Amino acid sequence: MSTEPFAPVIAISGTEFRGAAVEELLDTADRVGADGVEVWWPENFTRGGAGRSERRLARWSKEVVAVSAGVEVGESADVEGTRARLTEAVELADRLGAPRVNTYFGAPGYRDDRRSGEVFLRNLAPVLRHAERLGVTIVLENEFDAFGRDHLGGDPTRRPDALRALLRRAGSERLRLNFDAANFYCAGVEPFPHAYGVLAPDIDYLHVKDIRLADPALPPDDGPWHRYRDYDRAYVTGWLGSGAVNWPGLLRQLATDGYRGPLTLEPHAKPALREEAFAQGVRWLRAELAHLRNG
Repeated sequence: MSTEPFAPVIAISGTEFRGAAVEELLDTADRVGADGVEVWWPENFTRGGAGRSERRLARWSKEVVAVSAGVEVGESADVEGTRARLTEAVELADRLGAPRVNTYFGAPGYRDDRRSGEVFLRNLAPVLRHAERLGVTIVLENEFDAFGRDHLGGDPTRRPDALRALLRRAGSERLRLNFDAANFYCAGVEPFPHAYGVLAPDIDYLHVKDIRLADPALPPDDGPWHRYRDYDRAYVTGWLGSGAVNWPGLLRQLATDGYRGPLTLEPHAKPALREEAFAQGVRWLRAELAHLRNG
């Protein structure tokens, strides 16, 4: 049990600023009172130019907590392109002083956790060695079938035991987990205490959002929040603290376990609600953290 105060950095994710200039992400972080940002490579760098965006980030007074690369390392198509994109992200993280790079497994097209894990580790190997040399940690985010591509449920990150086995087989301190509680809920897994209990020693990073079951008959674009499906189940995001994830319990356990990574908000709200959703998430987290510190 940790005796240090639980005061994690609260960041916002650039996933909801794809195609916008990096200034918009940083200005939003400042307005909503966040301590840092997660940037997406190259989506947050295309408008205004990569060099100019990187220089702006280097001058920013707050933290870049992660660089995300939206590539799927467990797939067999375009392995060299995937490695190149991920290597760029690792080198960008090193230049920005960001300690980690976030990435994904993908849809292998079959369900065999041992086999697909071997493909993932083989595809990742040269990038992971490079990350080890630079001191950058690669974090693998657990996912569900958000894009309707994993028809056979082949992504092992949706299964806590399979994900733990994959990370342990890697045998590297520079490959760890981005624990996304809402994604586990969408995959039909209890995020806390079950998935967390299985994976706690492997967690280096957390994505924070809330979600609940939705009426599958409603149109996917209805309302200010994003809707998702995982096979026959439908979900909708919402205000942090209002959904199905037991965030108070998970935060309490993180504090007990001495988690020292950031909490990165990605509310998945539509653009008109985006800043309000980030602001609400920051306020809600600060209130919960204060409650934990004050007993």
